[in-house]
Amino acid sequence: MSTQTLPYLPSNNHPIQSPHHDFPSVPAPPRSQRTTKPETANRRNNSDIAPKKGRQRLRLRERIPGS
Repeated sequence: MSTQTLPYLPSNNHPIQSPHHDFPSVPAPPRSQRTTKPETANRRNNSDIAPKKGRQRLRLRERIPGS
């Protein structure tokens, strides 16, 4: 029963075969690849858009309280 009540802490039983360690290990590689590839492209293309959006947000915030 102890193993069933604590399925997320089988460090003493099977740390490698534990389901908590298997789930992150599977989606980890695809996530890292997806994030690295699009991030590099987005940073290069949105390099000029990112700062503009940030400046516009600051201006809008200033206009709302200023008015």
